[in-house]
Amino acid sequence: MSSTNVLSMTESDSFLDKKSTSTDSSDEEKRETWDSPRTFVLVLLGYAVGLGNVWRFPYLCYTYGGGAFLIPYFFFVVVAGIPMFFLEIALGQFTKLSAIEVWKIAPCMKGIGYGCALVNGFCGIYYITVLAWSCLYLFHSVMPGDLPWTTCDNWWNTPNCTSGLISAGANLSAAMEVAVNSTATPMTPLAAVTSSIVSNRAAMPAAEFWKHYVLRQSSGLDEVGSFENWPMILAFLVSWIFIYFCVFKGVASSGKIVYISATAPYLMLLVLFIRGMTLPGAFKGIAYLFRPDFQKLAMSETWVNAGSQIFYTYGICFTVLFAFGSYNPKNNNCYKQAIALVFSGSATSLFSSFVIFSILGHLSHTQGIKMEDVADQGTCIST
Repeated sequence: MSSTNVLSMTESDSFLDKKSTSTDSSDEEKRETWDSPRTFVLVLLGYAVGLGNVWRFPYLCYTYGGGAFLIPYFFFVVVAGIPMFFLEIALGQFTKLSAIEVWKIAPCMKGIGYGCALVNGFCGIYYITVLAWSCLYLFHSVMPGDLPWTTCDNWWNTPNCTSGLISAGANLSAAMEVAVNSTATPMTPLAAVTSSIVSNRAAMPAAEFWKHYVLRQSSGLDEVGSFENWPMILAFLVSWIFIYFCVFKGVASSGKIVYISATAPYLMLLVLFIRGMTLPGAFKGIAYLFRPDFQKLAMSETWVNAGSQIFYTYGICFTVLFAFGSYNPKNNNCYKQAIALVFSGSATSLFSSFVIFSILGHLSHTQGIKMEDVADQGTCIST
């Protein structure tokens, strides 16, 4: 085979698929860039705040050993999170190609790009659903009058609805006193009486608003349901329209909106943290979250979930980081940014855990029930 043919094959197989005479300046003219490194950092910070941080990490932490779960978690942060996070950003920055086109570096694996794009499409559907829930709550928050999730006189409430946490706790305490006086004997453990009361405890209006108004779940897959939940349909459409106006001009529009979308979640978490830590029983929830159980470290399931949580926390292997990195100048120092953002994502997970379990501890304290009965529904702990 002649050297000319070899050179021709080399040029045709190049993942950049550009002529050798092209310069770096001409390459960057064909691809938009972020306004500044600060914009890129804010984009990744906003990308790091998601369901994996706020919902999944706290649940895994108290399920698999509390504070002991942090050992395998930070182990996988070092051996997997940092290298893969940096690799995806650096590869996107170097090639300046999209999440699909970047796989020209290994043509036989180009299907990974299309597969990840399909997965991202499915993820976008349920993330938009969560955004629609937020829009619905925001709409009711700005409407005049009482918040609908604080009262029990709405059409979706049940007879078990008890308005106010203090009222619910008082009712449970009174019921417990009656039960102890009437049924408890020296041979009857108080724990059994308490368990009997908890199984029939009053329902909070916030929980009923969530279950019977927002979700309106059908009995199963065999029952499709109806379109009567028009508030959610409208919130869903508004969410999609909002997303469109955030990205329809590419980096130019999303780079500006990120100053709000990336900082607002942290501001809200800070407000909830301050409020949660001032509630009675908050430290009970924090202690429950980080109570170490080192026996869980002997379970393979603990290590599997710790490893998988890395992908949820940092969003690696979704090819999104390729796209974000491709809008960086080629001389951008993405290594320092990757290190800082990895630990920022982990700090966000821990901070979210403090926020959620301070409130759960308050619920346990006010209603007089155990933490296991408050936070026993996995990702539904947000309710």
